[in-house]
Amino acid sequence: MPAVPTEIANALAEASTRAMAAFGQATDGGGVLAALDVAKGIADLRELMDAPEIQARVKSLQDTAIGFRTDRGPGAKNRRTNEPLEPYAWPVVRDAVIEAGLRGLQLVGNQFNIISSRFYATKEGFEYLIRKLPAVTDFRPVVGVPATRPGGVLIECVATWQQNAKPTEYKVTIPVKSDDYSTADQLIGKATRKLLARCYAIMTGNAVPEGDAESADVVTVEATATTVAKPVFRKPEPTAAPTPTTPPPSVGDDGDLGPVAPVETEEHKALFAVIQGAGATFDTFLAWAIAEGYPGAADWTSIADVPVETAAKLAKAGKGLAAALKGGAR
Repeated sequence: MPAVPTEIANALAEASTRAMAAFGQATDGGGVLAALDVAKGIADLRELMDAPEIQARVKSLQDTAIGFRTDRGPGAKNRRTNEPLEPYAWPVVRDAVIEAGLRGLQLVGNQFNIISSRFYATKEGFEYLIRKLPAVTDFRPVVGVPATRPGGVLIECVATWQQNAKPTEYKVTIPVKSDDYSTADQLIGKATRKLLARCYAIMTGNAVPEGDAESADVVTVEATATTVAKPVFRKPEPTAAPTPTTPPPSVGDDGDLGPVAPVETEEHKALFAVIQGAGATFDTFLAWAIAEGYPGAADWTSIADVPVETAAKLAKAGKGLAAALKGGAR
């Protein structure tokens, strides 16, 4: 394997630091200029990572237990044709690696996967992100025993932690889709990942895209967190997310599923306009929705994942929603 020239290694380290700083500002409501800085940082990282020496090292970690996995690893086949799947092209791998770095994850330890050509944070990744939060201590997640329901299972979960010396308890009933091949360990792994993702969103106000295609309407979810502020307007009645018809293959030790790309509607565009007008990001909106206990919110990877009726009601809330999001973006 060729050695990485010192100048490339130094440039990559500097570009990563700048891009992560810009990304942090942008996700905290930094506006257009911060977003443009992120775009430049990504362009710089792409150019540096295209160096053959960097490619060789990243590819050596791809589809390994010690590195990161994809849904096109050795032995993966097309479900319809049963033909072997081609490994992802370098640009797909490179961009997923860049996103993982911007979100604070490592290339080792199965902290992220690539599923349906997209970055996907794993259970191990959320554990890592939570453990390194300086203001959070004594984090203790507890996942219960799966209780069978039609189409899936219900799992009672609770997590406790100290944040800035203030105790927090978060209780939630998590629905997990299952089939005849699901094991108890897989179901518990899925619930654990969902629990960690929601806790991280509450702790930071920023959500990492879930990329999980599971149905949110198997059961009703109720969640409470003792230190999460309420919004400044009355919340519309939430509705359950629709069930995806063709879920992608599972990957990773926690058995989670990859993302499904839905179609945007006029209601989604109107909701996006409210969020954008508030100077907020989708991550800010998502963290608020998760904290408010909207069913399936932790599974939303874009505005288009929001159930149409919910999107319409939130968009209609207009100024009230914008005020709540401005408060959460501080």
